[in-house]
Amino acid sequence: MSATHGLKGILGVDGTSYTSKPTGAIRRTCALLPRLSSLGWKINLFVPEEHATTFSHLEGVQTFPLPAPHRPGPLRPLVAGRKLQRAFHQTKCELLLTETPPVPPGLPFVLTVHDFHAWDVPFQSGVLRSLWIRSCFPQAIREAESVIVVSEFSASRLRKHFPGTPCKVVLNGSNHFPSCGAEPSSKTNWLSVGPWDSLSQPKLFQGLPGQVTMVGNYKKALPKNTVLVQPSDFKLSELYKSSKALICTSPYEGFNLPLVEALAHGCPVAATDIPVHREVGGKAARYFTAGNLSSLRACLKDLETNPPSAQELQEQAQLFSWEQSAQKLDSILQEALRSESARAE
Repeated sequence: MSATHGLKGILGVDGTSYTSKPTGAIRRTCALLPRLSSLGWKINLFVPEEHATTFSHLEGVQTFPLPAPHRPGPLRPLVAGRKLQRAFHQTKCELLLTETPPVPPGLPFVLTVHDFHAWDVPFQSGVLRSLWIRSCFPQAIREAESVIVVSEFSASRLRKHFPGTPCKVVLNGSNHFPSCGAEPSSKTNWLSVGPWDSLSQPKLFQGLPGQVTMVGNYKKALPKNTVLVQPSDFKLSELYKSSKALICTSPYEGFNLPLVEALAHGCPVAATDIPVHREVGGKAARYFTAGNLSSLRACLKDLETNPPSAQELQEQAQLFSWEQSAQKLDSILQEALRSESARAE
């Protein structure tokens, strides 16, 4: 992917909270940065040194390892923040793209907010983590050159919790997996891609007929009809193709990348009936009441007896393109850079 435009600016990207595990935020970064580079940005990605090799393959992206803790908790502004600030200036960056405040003082930045779980469902990811997020994000939202959200649903939550704050929606894409083999002749297991609510969601699986393949980390006891795997992207792509359906059990999401990944692979989707799932899955997915086994059973039966066509799945997935997202992000970053330059003058 080669550059097609002149240099637009030097963009620093805050990846100091990243690990080698492919979270949705990391997938977004890895998909968008090479595309931004092809549009004319010089990209400097700052990551913890222990995970730097995970990101060294990104085309058009210069990776800078920092000896700092990756966890976005109280240690980060004390250790990673100072190192990030120094590296930002040393590499002559003009703008920072971040999703994990607090931002080091004096750096012009664009903030991406994936969801508002710390306000909407504070117990979902732990009270202490939610308190930390709620202490850091309000100031960052006020000071950012621009605030980006990943769905219209998240935009509505921003307006709810921070009235009058402007934001721009830059959706996630679906076209980030390597191609895999031909369509399997038969589809056997159900599929679910974490993270899950460790207290309740996987308990639904034990009431389902057939086996469920769970992808990700889960430290509680597994239901008897489940198997836990941590596949490569190539293997995960094969799982999407070989599964009867993806089951999305989450009661709250800011986007839910696995849902659109499944659609792109022609995998039917059974998802909890929440606004963002309706936004992302449209009419191609089927919906059930969160935490309700009978509703989930009825949803899966509907998928088996009245499955969406391959065309329906593909057309919905094509609404989410990383190329389109990069074009929109490119415009936002250019506007933010102009605003910062004008202020500096």
